Amino acid sequence: MANEGEDHAIVADEEAPKEFALMANTSTKSKECIETLSKKLETLKLEKDGLDGKLAGLLIASKDLDNLIKSQRSEKNKEGLRYTAVPPPTA
Repeated sequence: MANEGEDHAIVADEEAPKEFALMANTSTKSKECIETLSKKLETLKLEKDGLDGKLAGLLIASKDLDNLIKSQRSEKNKEGLRYTAVPPPTA
């Protein structure tokens, strides 16, 4: 075999620094990426909380308007208001 005379310990020692450098570089980039994504996540959570508050306010306002419309309709029905022909006042 061609590899019989080759010392694998030397080959491993030569490749190890490259691999550790790649691992360290990858680890640093991963940490930076995680930090960036964590910051973006916090920003999005704050924006979501703000939008949830606005949505809750709009839902309450919509419910209040629905109640107002229902009360106006029911009052008209109770009073029996209709368009009737009313003669103009005499001068």
